[in-house]
Amino acid sequence: GPRAGTTNGSSASSSNAGPPYNASSGASATGGGAGAGSGAASQGQATSTAAPVAAPDLPVVSGLTPDRGPRSGGTWVTIEGSGFTGTTVVRFGSHAARFVVLSDSRLRAEAPAGAAGSVDVEVTTPPGTSVPSPSGRYSYQ
Repeated sequence: GPRAGTTNGSSASSSNAGPPYNASSGASATGGGAGAGSGAASQGQATSTAAPVAAPDLPVVSGLTPDRGPRSGGTWVTIEGSGFTGTTVVRFGSHAARFVVLSDSRLRAEAPAGAAGSVDVEVTTPPGTSVPSPSGRYSYQ
């Protein structure tokens, strides 16, 4: 009687030792392979989708009314274009201006004082700053 119990206990121990070894060995091989594959796929997707998504979000200045004013500043200028939602800064040359966003395609800014001549009016949003263009030039007189 007692020997049969001991034998049963031994065989139970050895069979219990088997599954954890197999499970942990299989899990690490599978987990490592899946992790490396997922990381590579994520990096590839981030690189390929980041550039096309960012470009259309940049604001575009397509017109200023009026496009000129006194050097003393104070002229409220309507800026037309696109991508103005979330505007953080409007600059006339290197000088920041007070502004109010009216819509995604229109805002109003108060021209700061400036030296005689023309400057680029630039609109900055979280994705970036508008690219200077002839339609975004303001003349101080």
